[in-house]
Amino acid sequence: MKAPGKLFTLSHTGRDLIFVLMLVSVVYFMASMPKPSPSVPGSIFPTMVQLKRFSAGHPIFVRSIALAVNAVFLLGTGLCVYHLFVARKRDLSICVPAAVCWNIWDVARGGILFLYVGMVLGLLDPIPAGRDIRFITYNLIAEVVAVLYLLGLISGGIGSSLQAIGLRRGRFARQAVFGIAAYVAFIPVFIGLVLAASLLWRRMGIEPVPQRHLFLFARPHSTWGYLYLGAFVACIGPVFEEIFFRGYFFGALRKRWGALCAVLLSALLFSVIHFNAGVLLPVFGLGVLLAYVYERTGSLIAPIVIHVLQNSIALTAVYTLLWIRNNC
Repeated sequence: MKAPGKLFTLSHTGRDLIFVLMLVSVVYFMASMPKPSPSVPGSIFPTMVQLKRFSAGHPIFVRSIALAVNAVFLLGTGLCVYHLFVARKRDLSICVPAAVCWNIWDVARGGILFLYVGMVLGLLDPIPAGRDIRFITYNLIAEVVAVLYLLGLISGGIGSSLQAIGLRRGRFARQAVFGIAAYVAFIPVFIGLVLAASLLWRRMGIEPVPQRHLFLFARPHSTWGYLYLGAFVACIGPVFEEIFFRGYFFGALRKRWGALCAVLLSALLFSVIHFNAGVLLPVFGLGVLLAYVYERTGSLIAPIVIHVLQNSIALTAVYTLLWIRNNC
């Protein structure tokens, strides 16, 4: 593996000072922002009365969904048992992981750059579009800048950088199939984590609110607006998140503290940045799966497929619930 590329002529101290100042400005900006008004829990979803009315009016549709969920649950349970007793002992490596030539602070600088670029774009507000479209676009630009910076840590061009984090050509179908199988096997575990989290919050007397980004789809947009928001949440966002969390952050943690610690810490940060206590446990479980699959295969394709599937299914469920609410 080649040494990190020299992106700047500044000394390491001067470069680090710039990133520290960026972080300070982001913290100050976030602290000075007015607090958003609290949302009404579940206000964007149909009530139980509406769900019962919909079930009575569309029995075949509801039964078909229930049968599909049960079939996937049983298949996932079988795949999970198969992995625990058979596949776990096999070498599932699709490609050999490259030696990591970056550290945790390198990855932290990429995260700081993402926050800073997003803050600057939010202050300048250069795009004349709807609020939600601007928000997603600024996030996309910030992610592109941060990922390009991280890719630039490795000399040899974009191709060498992508190979270093597990994005290699060849065997794409095998990697994708493995990602789909791993996700199906994880579905029973994910459902269990969702139920456990719900029970925990209920015992504590707390009603968690929906994730804030779900409200983006509850507001009126044009057809292209909905397609753009959906493409970002279901496809574009997962790709960039996997490059950052599994490609770079997990690699840096693994280099410093080993695989197990890297799996747990990367999953913990992955769940925390969703800024929603209600999904903290399920998203942590998803983060563990993504890191585990990346560790076992050495490829970033399978985690990306899993992440895209998870977000796509969640987005489909949100659209379905919104449609039920608006038609009952």
